[in-house]
Amino acid sequence: MAGSTVVLLCGPAGSGKSTYARALERAGAVRLSYDQEYWERGYRGPHPVPQELAREVKGALDRRLEDALHAAIPEIVLDYSFSTRAMREEYRATAARFGAATRLVHVTAPVEVLVQRVAARSGAHADDAVLDEATVRAYAEGFEAPGPDEEHEVVRTG
Repeated sequence: MAGSTVVLLCGPAGSGKSTYARALERAGAVRLSYDQEYWERGYRGPHPVPQELAREVKGALDRRLEDALHAAIPEIVLDYSFSTRAMREEYRATAARFGAATRLVHVTAPVEVLVQRVAARSGAHADDAVLDEATVRAYAEGFEAPGPDEEHEVVRTG
């Protein structure tokens, strides 16, 4: 029996991660998403979200990931930002504890495209989180892209 593959989607807000994740979900992957979890908990406020909520959601998503790994779900896509190498390493280690493979996908677009995409959001659904321009630019500036020593795929969306 083949083990699981955990797909780590990384990229700043507006890069197209959720669009990519939804395509994998339609193909049968289990999708875990901070934004979806915030939405289901009724959070409609600005980003970044309050730290307490972010901690609660991380705990819930980590438990769901471990449950999916324990059940050997073939493909699990983490629709997160994975904005730091440390976070990517944490989730690689979690996957490895269950004998699962990981696949890192860096979804990217130019900053001006990110700003335009996020500005067009209305907050109508979970994948439509509203952020102000300064936050989008700060996220993009602070994003730690995978280096050449991190095996990854690049998906350019703009």
